[in-house]
Amino acid sequence: MHKLFGGLILLLIGLLPLQGQNFEGVIKMEQEGEAGMRYQLNWYIKKDQIAFEVQTKSDPNSLKMRFVPQPQKNNMLMVIQSEEGQSKKEISSRDIEADLGLSNAVIKSEKVRKSVEFGQLYTLNIETDKFNTEVELVKEIDVDLKKYAAYLKNDYGIQALIQTGAKGFPLNSTTYDKYGKLISKTKVLSIVRQKVDDKYFQ
Repeated sequence: MHKLFGGLILLLIGLLPLQGQNFEGVIKMEQEGEAGMRYQLNWYIKKDQIAFEVQTKSDPNSLKMRFVPQPQKNNMLMVIQSEEGQSKKEISSRDIEADLGLSNAVIKSEKVRKSVEFGQLYTLNIETDKFNTEVELVKEIDVDLKKYAAYLKNDYGIQALIQTGAKGFPLNSTTYDKYGKLISKTKVLSIVRQKVDDKYFQ
């Protein structure tokens, strides 16, 4: 009887990671686009919820936009914070469009390095016929990105990970087109494990 009970406990412990993401906290990033525009990007992650906030880096008075994927409603909640106040809008996933050309994505190599700040990091080089992306990811941040694929169509690093089936959350990523022109660059600034208030998801 004791052996059976012990076996059930081990089985349940083994199944725990499958029940949802374990990481809860805030990831702060800086992102640079094609035209040299820089953005502050904050990710809020809690259980089976994610949200990200975007603001122009050079202008602290610019609009702050928060996006909350809502797979259960098949839409994306957009919260806009401006000097006039806050407004909210729901966008259907069908209206989120992007053609990143990832259907033939190929992982060229994988490297592993240790980081004092973030633990073990994995670097993937991903090539398509349109662009090359290098993504550095941490596997301990166990967000199910496939669940949010329809809402994060414009992020090269995330879409490349989803399409190639790689596990983990992208921290640093750089994407160039076939001619070597920078398309986007994302740099992680900090990862903080902390309780995240429900207000970021509504």
